[in-house]
Amino acid sequence: DSVACAKKLVLEVLEGRDRLSLADATVTMEVPQNWTGRLIGPGGRQINDIQEKSGAKVDVDKSCNPCIVRMTGKQENVALAEAMICEVLQGLMPGSPSRSTRPQCLSPLDEETIKVDVPAHIA
Repeated sequence: DSVACAKKLVLEVLEGRDRLSLADATVTMEVPQNWTGRLIGPGGRQINDIQEKSGAKVDVDKSCNPCIVRMTGKQENVALAEAMICEVLQGLMPGSPSRSTRPQCLSPLDEETIKVDVPAHIA
């Protein structure tokens, strides 16, 4: 019984669910795998800069395609991290729409999901 409980706790930590209860807000975004290098930056510099300036925790799950970017923290910190990430991603999209015209957000399980579509000639 203790082993089953330990396995459950380890899975929660690995999936980031342990932090969800501590966070005021969580936002997830789908990002094409070929864009994560630019988002993370050399040696993690870009993503660390976003975390430091926004105050939100940002995790990039590259195990799926598209990758999942999860931001957790206080609402205002998460909003700032989201804006900073969107700015980086928009720089990768030629002729990209303004932030106000980005795709509609979905909210499964009280999370915000932003889907970024990549034109076929870029992917």
